[in-house]
Amino acid sequence: MVLIEIITSFVRGNRPIGDPVVQLPRVRLIQTYVEGNLVFIEIRLPKDNSVKPLKKSARASLLGRNRTLLKNMIVGGTYCFKKRLELKGVGYRVDKVIFCRFFGDEILKLYVGRSHVEEMAMHPEVFVNLFSPTEIVIKGISKQLVGSFAARVRNIRSPEPYKGKGISYTREQIQRKAVKASK
Repeated sequence: MVLIEIITSFVRGNRPIGDPVVQLPRVRLIQTYVEGNLVFIEIRLPKDNSVKPLKKSARASLLGRNRTLLKNMIVGGTYCFKKRLELKGVGYRVDKVIFCRFFGDEILKLYVGRSHVEEMAMHPEVFVNLFSPTEIVIKGISKQLVGSFAARVRNIRSPEPYKGKGISYTREQIQRKAVKASK
């Protein structure tokens, strides 16, 4: 069961995994009602002169965006979002280190073929599991936070097109280039 608390344009969910919060832009009034197992959420846009009126297509896209934000909040609070990354290359590996015992800050250490170790501070709402030294699973209740953290990790050493070495998403198709032929 998902508990939803509505405060003006903010919607807050209450789940055992976490409490996701979503801000719905340009929304004045939200009403919810339940029929059986379905939850209906009614969103109304303001009709006063404080906000410029929207065209029909912009209004439809805004309502679709708000629906997607609410869906992601409910799904993330129930199941968690996941991204899998894998490191390919000789000597490439990853470690997770607890930086401070009292506050629980964690740092991700990446050994990716450079002269120094790449270190990344982890967001408190993002959880990282290491199944092997070359496989990273990033989980969290916010799809945006999980995706942005996974993209930041991947950008440290994105896969190169000749040998495919680097950090890539699992099942990512890397466009490979042919090696230059010698004469």
